[in-house]
Amino acid sequence: MLKVQSRVMELLKEIEEISEAEGFRYSLAGRTAAMQVLSGGFKCSDYTAEIMMMPEDYRKFCKAV
Repeated sequence: MLKVQSRVMELLKEIEEISEAEGFRYSLAGRTAAMQVLSGGFKCSDYTAEIMMMPEDYRKFCKAV
């Protein structure tokens, strides 16, 4: 795993922790993000992650971070 890929994984884990603590919902979008979660890491040279959330959850996210 590339250093940048490792950092993306760290950020996704941090978002999950904040989500649980603050009570907002989000979803991962795109094949790359799904593969990261299913396999526990990147299996190719991609290093992107797309996150989607509803406006009210986005407001909670912004307030938390």
